[in-house]
Amino acid sequence: NDGKVKIESYINNLHPTENKDLYELIEEIFETLIPLFNKVLTNLIDNQTKQNRIIVDPYSWYDNSNSYNAFGNRPIKLPDVGEFQMPSSTSSKMSNIDLRGRKLQVIVKLANIVLTPDNPKYPGGVWHVEGMENEHIVATGIFYYFNSNITQS
Repeated sequence: NDGKVKIESYINNLHPTENKDLYELIEEIFETLIPLFNKVLTNLIDNQTKQNRIIVDPYSWYDNSNSYNAFGNRPIKLPDVGEFQMPSSTSSKMSNIDLRGRKLQVIVKLANIVLTPDNPKYPGGVWHVEGMENEHIVATGIFYYFNSNITQS
């Protein structure tokens, strides 16, 4: 395989003929992300990487209160963080993950945030995870196509 990415299906709300240039650009972006995805997935099979992960009980994030205000004002419970240990450079990886030449199912999401001196703040969106647990999403890539400082240095 030559390492080129080819989108073989429809991207929601993006007509493949009318937006052919954008499809090609998204393919190029994914080409730059594939080596990063390979690294993430390879590290996941290496036991050294797993040792530095914090295990959090997802049910401890929620209480029985139905009040939105109570939820927003609840005390934050941070898990204990162990001492960082540098992964051993001699750890043997069982195998390296290489996604080149494989068909992948991806979620493409485009967003445009424009800040100006008149509108200099972005409060952020609601934190969420794309997809469902049964979809086994294993990596996320974000590509910022442009940014500019709008404040005085």
